Amino acid sequence: MGLFFNLLSVSATGDLWLTGVLTALAISVDSCCAAATDAPRIRGKHRWLILVAIAAIFAVFHFINPVIGYSIGAAMMEVLENVIGPISCGILCFLGLKELAEIVLEWHVDRMDAIGDKYAFAAASHIRELVDDGQNLKQIKSTLRIQSSSFKFGVFPSRWCGEGSVETPEQMYEFGIYLGHLSRWLTRSKLREILHPKTEKQKARETTTKLLLAVAAQAVATSLDALAVGFTYAETPIAQAYPLFAMFTGVVFVISFLGGALGKILGERSQRVANLVGSLVLIGLGIKALF
Repeated sequence: MGLFFNLLSVSATGDLWLTGVLTALAISVDSCCAAATDAPRIRGKHRWLILVAIAAIFAVFHFINPVIGYSIGAAMMEVLENVIGPISCGILCFLGLKELAEIVLEWHVDRMDAIGDKYAFAAASHIRELVDDGQNLKQIKSTLRIQSSSFKFGVFPSRWCGEGSVETPEQMYEFGIYLGHLSRWLTRSKLREILHPKTEKQKARETTTKLLLAVAAQAVATSLDALAVGFTYAETPIAQAYPLFAMFTGVVFVISFLGGALGKILGERSQRVANLVGSLVLIGLGIKALF
């Protein structure tokens, strides 16, 4: 916030548009970082088009909020200045922690799936067999828990699962751990996915929708400072202020797109690491918003 006002303080004696460009670059930094964290999560065929949509979302909010700040009174602006930082921090930290939790969960699921692959166990087929036997979700989860305990305590001294053999106590315990994970992992939506698998196109569409919703929340958080920026132009004639805000939009769009493009290129090399770094960046941006 301080950077914005340091830049804007020279507007009385400096060139209005030069100050505006510097301000636009300043307020685009957070959006650039956020877009870079979002890009590695883009799925589907039209990835560059989705990246354009992400940059456009950040840009639109960086037009709306300065306009709001320009339009509201000084008294309201004083109230908002006290809550802008905490609100931005809350939104960005929540999104970052949520992403971090999803990454940890993905790592755990991958580790458990590796155990299932090790014993060539077809989990989806096994669950479909239980459904064919007339079991509902609650009963399936109970069956999996019972099977998990049986393997962990060595009730089955030798048993074939798929094409893999589970014979030694260590193997039985490991496979029991996997079945326990399967019982906790299975939800109504996951059961529906097993019984009625979605196409790759449908999965990509759902992923894109969730991503764009997350981007909208990020755009709200990263553009809240622009409320104060808009208020600092309160004495500027509307014929000059609105073109300035439009310029903010264009600069934020370009910078966000470039940040997203860089994140996409780097993220494709190591997507999981990129997602981890992205979640930490969002948390960092949230903490930064307090100062």
